[in-house]
Amino acid sequence: MASAKTVTATFIVAAPVNYQLTVKKTGSGSINSDPNGINCGSNCSANFESGSAVILTAVPASGYEFNSWSGCTPFATNPLQCQVDINKAQTVSATFTAVAPVTYQLTVSKVGNGAVSSDLFGINCGSDCTENFASGKLVTLTAKPDTGATFVSWSGCAAVAANPLQCTVKMSKAQTVTATFAVIPSGYTLTVNTTGNGVITSNPLGINCGSGCIKTFASDAVITLTAKPADGETFVRWNGCIASATNPMQCRVTLTKTITVTAEFSNKTTLEADIQITDVVLTPISPSAGKSFTAQITLKNIGNIALASGSHLEVWANEPTGQSCGAIGDAFADDIGQLARNASTTITVKLIAPVKGIQRLRVFADSQCKVTELSERNNQLIKRYTVK
Repeated sequence: MASAKTVTATFIVAAPVNYQLTVKKTGSGSINSDPNGINCGSNCSANFESGSAVILTAVPASGYEFNSWSGCTPFATNPLQCQVDINKAQTVSATFTAVAPVTYQLTVSKVGNGAVSSDLFGINCGSDCTENFASGKLVTLTAKPDTGATFVSWSGCAAVAANPLQCTVKMSKAQTVTATFAVIPSGYTLTVNTTGNGVITSNPLGINCGSGCIKTFASDAVITLTAKPADGETFVRWNGCIASATNPMQCRVTLTKTITVTAEFSNKTTLEADIQITDVVLTPISPSAGKSFTAQITLKNIGNIALASGSHLEVWANEPTGQSCGAIGDAFADDIGQLARNASTTITVKLIAPVKGIQRLRVFADSQCKVTELSERNNQLIKRYTVK
């Protein structure tokens, strides 16, 4: 240098270097970045400054789980996250896989002859009585009896009230359901026994003897039995059938099962009245809860002498249990009154309807048990009715 000189150096701020980060997905889920930029979903590429660290977070969609990262460094403490150091353009891949649904096995067992099917495809039992269903599924089973069979009951599922041939199963574990079918019998036996001396006949024909008569009739057949006392005997009562209101020496039975009826005869000539409740009519037929209604009660003296005055009558708006002498009802009549042999009378009482539902109105004639009767068995009667 021949002389002193001055040198000036000028520096400028260089524009930052950015690199593109691209995210690719397999399966259903989303990827978000920190710092913001990636929201994949919809935005799967963004530019980030060289030297920065980008954290990616995977969020699986419903029914999927996160499987793996490629192109970044996963976090040991949280495998749903990974880190990318931005020093060049890079691509990261995230893989999601569908989660296999949890299933439980439903097994149908049958007793008797019939088939069971499911509303969801799988059970057709018949032949296919086992199937796997997804957890939480509600499966409806339907029973179909074979010809000559009837459905009896379900076990292991919730019967459908509106259709007893169906039941439902909530699949929260492996379960077994049993459907029971039974053979419909072609007929049932009716056995007639007697105490004392007399003969019992039937309509339709089949019974015509004293004690120990046995006859098979068709299912659901309605049989009328008639008692004929031997000389010197009187007919007392029936047990096991519905006595006729107009002719106490007859009764009726419907054969829905095997039934035994007993007819009682006696050689004692007993002169007694006998009060029988023959009918109860409600007005209105279905009263409203808490409202008044009337019960028109018809009574008949089926004894062999007239009924004297002084018989008490008690009525309950809802009483399913048989009552004892002296019981006090919701309404009463002080005196049934005098009643000739085979004569009837009608008494009307006012009651208050109880709560809504099926109720049992009970009538108790001679409730104080002051009258000596041929039979005390017909002094109480229940009438079912509906309260609105």
